[in-house]
Amino acid sequence: MKFDAAANEIHVWQAKLNQPDDRIAKYLESLAPEERQRAGQFLFDIHKRRFISARGILRNILSRYLDTDPARIRLAYEAKGKPYLLDAGARNIQFNLSHSDDFVLYAIAPGNHVGIDLEVMRPVHDMEDVAKHSFSPNEYAALQRMPDDEKLAAFFNCWTRKEAYIKALGHGLSMPLDSFDVSLEPSEQSRLLHSFVRSQNDLSCSSSWSIYHWKPTPHSVAALASAAPAHDILLRDWVD
Repeated sequence: MKFDAAANEIHVWQAKLNQPDDRIAKYLESLAPEERQRAGQFLFDIHKRRFISARGILRNILSRYLDTDPARIRLAYEAKGKPYLLDAGARNIQFNLSHSDDFVLYAIAPGNHVGIDLEVMRPVHDMEDVAKHSFSPNEYAALQRMPDDEKLAAFFNCWTRKEAYIKALGHGLSMPLDSFDVSLEPSEQSRLLHSFVRSQNDLSCSSSWSIYHWKPTPHSVAALASAAPAHDILLRDWVD
């Protein structure tokens, strides 16, 4: 079945990485030689299987939009590691993915910069120190004002939104996390508040960005950043 995404849509696919042996073997066959080589470098089998599943599912999802075989899809990487399609042609499909433990999310958008981040929420023993050194002064101050029982949720709100934004820009961690502000309070709308530096391709203007936030599972949090003021977000379960 072929998939289509309208210009005002972003499709978010969610899947489990714990796949049966026959599915792992199928996904492995679809990988490029460099992906197979990377899979073979993992020390633990669980990490190898998750990598194969994550890349195999990605190829299968993209193949439905491009109407081609998963093995024929050619992926390349920007200087900071963001993957992109070499053969998307005029459709200019943008995509991003994130996984945490056994869960993975894929964002697909036509002609629009997009980034996604997923985190399983766990206690962070050095949360205050991480926030002080990684968040902007405004974000750190906002976190300090939060009640203790809301700080963990606020911390992960902030972290996932910042990760989604820099992934959408394609900067990776070369862009300082304290160079922009995002909202983080659980009762506040998720958004990019301010960027203190001009980014590549002049995409950093906060008014042109949308940040979406949701909980894929009771114990995880996700954020999606889009370089456009508004989109229809379609959440879908991947079934191969």
